Amino acid sequence: MDFGIARSLEAAGVTQTGVMIGTPDYISPEQAEGEEADHRSDIYSLGVILYEMVTGSVPFMGDTALSVALKHKAQIPRDPRKINPDVSENLSRLILICMEKDRARRYQTIEQLLADLRNIKEGFPLGTKIRPRRETFAAALIRKKLFLPALAAVLAIVSVVIWQILSQQGVAPTPSDKPSIAVLPFDDLSQSKDQDYRCEGVADTLITKLSQIENLYVPARTSAFSFRGREKNYQEIGEKLKVEAVLEGGIQKAGNVLRIAARIISVSDGSVLWGDTYTGEEKDIFGIQDQIAQEIVDNLKIELVGREKEGIAKRYTDSSDAYNLYLQGRYFLDKRTKEDMRKSLECFERAIAIDPSYALAYTGISECYLTGAGDYLGVSSKVAYERAREAAIKALAIDDSLAEAHDVLSVVLFEFDWDWSGSERESKRAIEPKPNLMYAHLQYSVFLQTQGRHEEAITHVKRACEIEPLSWVARMYLGFVYYYGRDYDQAIQQQHLALDLDPDFLRAHYWLGRAYVQKRMFEEAVTEFKTAIDISNGNSLYVAALGYAYAAEGKRMEAEEILEKLNALSQNTKVSSLSLAMIYAALGDKEQALDRIEKGIEEREEKVAYIKVDPAFDSLDSEPRFIDALKKIGLEK
Repeated sequence: MDFGIARSLEAAGVTQTGVMIGTPDYISPEQAEGEEADHRSDIYSLGVILYEMVTGSVPFMGDTALSVALKHKAQIPRDPRKINPDVSENLSRLILICMEKDRARRYQTIEQLLADLRNIKEGFPLGTKIRPRRETFAAALIRKKLFLPALAAVLAIVSVVIWQILSQQGVAPTPSDKPSIAVLPFDDLSQSKDQDYRCEGVADTLITKLSQIENLYVPARTSAFSFRGREKNYQEIGEKLKVEAVLEGGIQKAGNVLRIAARIISVSDGSVLWGDTYTGEEKDIFGIQDQIAQEIVDNLKIELVGREKEGIAKRYTDSSDAYNLYLQGRYFLDKRTKEDMRKSLECFERAIAIDPSYALAYTGISECYLTGAGDYLGVSSKVAYERAREAAIKALAIDDSLAEAHDVLSVVLFEFDWDWSGSERESKRAIEPKPNLMYAHLQYSVFLQTQGRHEEAITHVKRACEIEPLSWVARMYLGFVYYYGRDYDQAIQQQHLALDLDPDFLRAHYWLGRAYVQKRMFEEAVTEFKTAIDISNGNSLYVAALGYAYAAEGKRMEAEEILEKLNALSQNTKVSSLSLAMIYAALGDKEQALDRIEKGIEEREEKVAYIKVDPAFDSLDSEPRFIDALKKIGLEK
């Protein structure tokens, strides 16, 4: 059925000979452009109908038919879940894929769409009534009792599919034919409720052990831990993490005695497949973890090869005290606050004092300095990078196969040394022993993007999203890479997905605003930057981004006011020279922009590595000083 051409009884449409054919509320971007339409245009229009069904409104509205058609061509639809929270993530994603601007990115056949629709087991808001924001074409037809056979048929088809989906039972599809299990953080059953770090740490250790088994799919930490503190819905966990079972448990500590309970749950019906309880002293924690890992392997009927057996049994220290401090260090590091970062560093240093050969603790120190970037730890960026490098090298001297340490070295070589070949070498050495290390794929992707290798960059960042399907960081990086590749529609969509996972994720607000500037959607960009300023309590990076948006929009007075504010802030805090360069470049003041870029290089700002591919500096491409600046960091236009 050709929804895009179906004529509305409420509006004349915008059809003219040789121009474009279609009803504006449901028209595809190519129809709005006057291009030849095909079956993928119908898939777009079906996506609009699904959007209207779950939200009560078509995605784009305007005063004229032409203005609506143009929005279909240029604007990204709002995530349906922002309007109706009962819509599931998977259904929302399906609708947005249907409505991709580039038809090559939509479902290519209706069979693909139907297959994905059948796999969605929940999230159809059948019991929710949505009041339309205005009377749509469909509503007008209903009011006039003009039920078009085409629309009735569509609704009947979709209703049947939904009924079939909701009546199906069984586990969610896994990414492959491999057995699959998600390891959830354990519950703190201690009376004092002070074992959170151990509950997360034991689960994280098990994830690390099990991830080394080639014939087993184990979602990474961020995705599995996203269910912490929520009432467990095993079918939901199975659907979102694409697993057939979960491992859960509890830890109780009394004096020096640990009691750890663990069980494997089938996500299809919530039945217990295996369960056991282990009691011992703290020093017995290593043996208990090994036993649990082996029980998982036995229950999932996986046969281990020699290297995998070694991986499950591998220990980086024999000291339970050092291991306990390491778990605390990881726990504080993940909180990403100044106070917690300092606690984390102290824990790792104490662990090394107990066991100087504890390679993982050295890696923890290197990550502290990279994450804190000096500010949190009271040292300059230069010192922070040097200490991160030193700790990573010490870790690798103990265990050269430690993927996390190679990843840290890759970041240092990339952001601080501008050693491009060295950074790529270390990224590969991180991915080879641990192909499921999300951050290694993210780091390699940004390196590849800065070298102009966009397709390779997309491959690695998408791999990170597969490893961590519920990671807002991975989604942000995907949008970040699309931004540098000039695919702003995709950049916007991915940042929205990141913010769906974490609405207060500052970097996603920042990169969403940057993409909006490139799309010349200045009102939206200003909103994102102001939100980031509020969340960060006035961080200068986001203040500068707001100035950049004003400058790009041509609001010179507002941009100059921001510059004055940043100059005042620079008296007490570090203000990024490259952020100031963006504002000056957008104002057309090339000399001031180049001055700031040269200063950023002198100060070795981390974002210097991206200046070659940053759209904010496109106006400087042919400037001799800009070309010289690139040569200073080993890059050429």
